[in-house]
Amino acid sequence: MKTTSVLHDTVVVERVYPVSREQVFDAWADVEQRRHWHFPGDSEWVVVEMTQDLESAV
Repeated sequence: MKTTSVLHDTVVVERVYPVSREQVFDAWADVEQRRHWHFPGDSEWVVVEMTQDLESAV
């Protein structure tokens, strides 16, 4: 049996927000706001550490 694998190295998220592009970028760039986006409300997830580096994506 042949096994096929796929490597994805790009994720594209498209959504329209009723705010400016700058506000959306600022929200995504703020690690605390982003954490709430990924793990909203009374999630059972325990976030031990969350970091991001927007400089390396440029």
